[in-house]
Amino acid sequence: MENPAPSRDDSGIAGPSNQFGSSQVGTVPMSSGSRNPSASPSSSGSSSRFPARDSDPIPSIEHPPAAQAVPPVIFEFGSHGTASEFSVSFTPTSSVFDSTSSYHGSVRTRSQDGVVDPVVDFLHGFHLSSTRSPTPGPSTNGINAAVTAIPASESSASPSPLAYGGGAASTRVPTTPLSGRSIQWSASPSQQLLLPNSAASPDRPSDASGTSDNRHRRPSARNRNPHNVWNEEPPADRFFQASFQEALTYAKSLMAWLVGVLESSNLHLEPDSTIRLLRQQAQELASFQCPPTRTVGFVGDSGVGKSSLLNSLLDYKNFARTSGNGTAVTCVVTEYRYHDEPNFVIEIDRFSEGELRQQISQLVHAYRHNHFHSSEFRDSDDRKHWKDQAKLAHNTFKAMFCDRFSPEFLSSNQSEDNIVNTLLDWAQELGPANVNPREVSPSPEACSELLMRLTSEEQSQQHPPAWPYIKKIRVFLRAYILSKGLVLVDLPGLRDLNTARRAITERYLLECNEIFAVCELKRAITDEGVATVFDLAKQAGLSNVSIICTKADVINPEEDQRDWGGHRAMEIRRLCGSIAQLERELRGLRELADDGTDGEDESPARNDLYRRMEMKRQRIESLELELKQYSIRERTQEVTSRLSRQYQDAIPGGNLRVFGAGNYMYWEHRDARPAERALPLLQLSGILAIRRHCLGLVSESQLRIATKYMQEEIPALLSNIQLWLQSGAGSESAEHKQAVRDTVNALEGHLHRELNGGASRLNNLSRLLIDHFQESIYRRRRIDVWTQDALNAALGWRGMHAQSYAACCRKYGVHTIHPGRLDAQNCNWNQEAMRSMSNGLAEPWANFSSTIQTQLDDICLFLDQTLSSAVPQLDHSQQGLLDSVLPVRQALISRKHLLVGQVEDLCDRFETQLATLRTDALSSLRTAFFGQEMESPYNLAIRETGTGCTVRKQRIIEGALGQNRLLSAVMGKFRDRFGELATTLQDDVKQAVDEHLGVIKGTLDIIRDENVALESERDPEFRERVGDGVRDAMEKMEWVLRVVQGVS
Repeated sequence: MENPAPSRDDSGIAGPSNQFGSSQVGTVPMSSGSRNPSASPSSSGSSSRFPARDSDPIPSIEHPPAAQAVPPVIFEFGSHGTASEFSVSFTPTSSVFDSTSSYHGSVRTRSQDGVVDPVVDFLHGFHLSSTRSPTPGPSTNGINAAVTAIPASESSASPSPLAYGGGAASTRVPTTPLSGRSIQWSASPSQQLLLPNSAASPDRPSDASGTSDNRHRRPSARNRNPHNVWNEEPPADRFFQASFQEALTYAKSLMAWLVGVLESSNLHLEPDSTIRLLRQQAQELASFQCPPTRTVGFVGDSGVGKSSLLNSLLDYKNFARTSGNGTAVTCVVTEYRYHDEPNFVIEIDRFSEGELRQQISQLVHAYRHNHFHSSEFRDSDDRKHWKDQAKLAHNTFKAMFCDRFSPEFLSSNQSEDNIVNTLLDWAQELGPANVNPREVSPSPEACSELLMRLTSEEQSQQHPPAWPYIKKIRVFLRAYILSKGLVLVDLPGLRDLNTARRAITERYLLECNEIFAVCELKRAITDEGVATVFDLAKQAGLSNVSIICTKADVINPEEDQRDWGGHRAMEIRRLCGSIAQLERELRGLRELADDGTDGEDESPARNDLYRRMEMKRQRIESLELELKQYSIRERTQEVTSRLSRQYQDAIPGGNLRVFGAGNYMYWEHRDARPAERALPLLQLSGILAIRRHCLGLVSESQLRIATKYMQEEIPALLSNIQLWLQSGAGSESAEHKQAVRDTVNALEGHLHRELNGGASRLNNLSRLLIDHFQESIYRRRRIDVWTQDALNAALGWRGMHAQSYAACCRKYGVHTIHPGRLDAQNCNWNQEAMRSMSNGLAEPWANFSSTIQTQLDDICLFLDQTLSSAVPQLDHSQQGLLDSVLPVRQALISRKHLLVGQVEDLCDRFETQLATLRTDALSSLRTAFFGQEMESPYNLAIRETGTGCTVRKQRIIEGALGQNRLLSAVMGKFRDRFGELATTLQDDVKQAVDEHLGVIKGTLDIIRDENVALESERDPEFRERVGDGVRDAMEKMEWVLRVVQGVS
């Protein structure tokens, strides 16, 4: 029998005609091997309260079940007595980013006579996901399901919400219950966690999928979908292993299911009930997300492709845009952060009144100095400097105040203070109306437009630009690269004319975990912006600087042949010659095809001609890819080698990482189909490698956080639920309950004395650290000696040429004389002036840091020992009490690990802050303590013009460095800042201890409070459901913990 002719319904889905009149999806009977969801009840007796499960009984740890094959799904279509059979064979994927059970596999359709059905061409490339519906369906002897066909998404910029009923890209076809589950087609994995509110706990992943392999299962070869960033190869480390990610997702689903169990009684609605608190804790655990832990800064001069690079990494085309007229749009620090929502949120930090006053004062003075003293500038560099500063002031004030501003006002006879006050009043009047602290955008296009308005220098009479008032912008969006706790930051260049924004960038870079200096590949060797970043890294002792060379995909074979010569030029000529020859041959074949006169399109000769043409096209495509790969690889390797030699002294160990990025190539092939064909070019663009490198930065910290979540936080909650169950056990005598209360009261008293008592070591933490700083650092200051050495250095600068001396003042002590020449001389006045102090404190600081680390380790050890010493008090209880206090013991052990881990994190943060403090105190950066003290003398020297200005500049600089006040102020800031850090550490440690002691008290109150016992006894059926549920969860958590231990 012939296969029925395909038809197309209103939705555009091709399929065989049938008695329904269109390609509707029929009932899906499972094969005979399917399990009956209404199987025999479990031994716990929960079948009377729970809907029947469609899962296996809980496996034992000793005998875990083997991986289970999913039975094929049979679709029956009927048309005039015929039926087409549609079967799907699929296995669970190991996608680490998919929080639902998802499958890929082969699709076969055939009619009853075995002829392949045309519907296969439509169904190839779909992604099958099995999700639990919020409300469980009734138990049935057979399993009924409905299948929704959703075409593959045209964009995979973010997970498709279609499998969850969200989004407006497609109309959902109604589904029928499937014992709490429905089978759906979707285009891409979803990151949203499904929160099943059903009695049957979620099935854990099979052991077959819990392997150490971190690679994703590849889709079918017939997959015609474009590239999906959420399925990219993750970093090859423990956190991204498929088994660990599956365990994490499964643990969250267990907590979500537990929320449903705790909500199955109205007790959770009572404001003072313990169940309400336990349900809230379970909900928080179900909503667990790894917090942002690593920050990556991107810094570079305007026009190097920074915005385009960020667009590619975020996988949002034209999101952070460059103005069409060339206007800079990255003058504001912009953070990109993750949130699991479909919209886009922008938060704005404004400059304070004091910060605005400082900027306005500097700009007013620059404009007036250039206006009144331009005729006195003898040096062309001086003239350019003041002209640029005056232009910056004019443009900034014009942007802020529009028609209200006039240059004549700045050059009027009023005093500078009056002008500054007037402008500040205007700023207070116009600024708040110009900037909203929080904006929500529904789409990437709308968010991009808003970002453009906030960060662009473009202006209009109706909407004056907001950037002069904005200090920082945070953008929250759903992007794969951000989804594991990464924060990307777009920073203004370090050579920005705006002093305030340049200072913000400098300070921000000190806090970044990774810094990318961005430049164009062709200009990477001579890029001044990159050199400035490495100068800062060298001064601050930073080793986390890498380089990204944009426009790496711009190749010119003729230029490469001229530049390279030798064997590389020969290889380029060979490839270009082969391509040219094949193109000539292809043109000849096309001419034959066009001149064909046989009129038979399907003749053997013409088919052979088409075959040969296709082979030529494929060969040309292959050689063009080979040419691109060779050219990009050779050029990138050459630039990398030269950059490594150039900056090897600036990076400790000389381990400089250089990445090439081809944004045009990435977007040219980003949506090409199929993804497998586009993948080599996407990889060649370098974007995937950069994205993978960035994700790898969060691995260790997120592994620690996620492990703590599964090993400590979840068991602590389950222990509290067990205590709630025990409190309602009516079989316990009053004497037994009193003995338990006495035991836990003694335990609480012991912890309070050791951790919160007047003699606790924690009370003296900051005093101990500050005293050690005073002894090791502050009392070793030698102000007189250091000041004399600084003055001697300044006297040595008198021999400089007047122009070079003026340039050093103008650039706040950092200048290169004769750049690019063999006799080039790098000047860093701050570094020379403070060398004696820096050298004198280098060794004491190293010893001090080592001692501080030991003291912090002692604090963590003290907490561990104190909490550990409480456990034996429970173990030594009367024999009859051991079972009652066992959950307390488990909760206490978990709480100990959580508290010690949190304090360890606080100590790690303190040590990081100490590293920044060392940079502030002992480095020559302009924003460091010494640079801040020299800011005013440099500004005074810069303003000196006319005859004799060099001598006056020298007196100003030497006068500042020759006074003890300057270095005394530096050491005072050093001392005060350390005191602030030590005090903050003690406050944070005490707060953490108080919070965890509060949690322990709440745990013990479950035993001590008679109201809790009454609450537990009020609803016996609910109590039994909770008991079954917590036992179920604890058994299934054993698999999670086994996986975590294997990975960790």
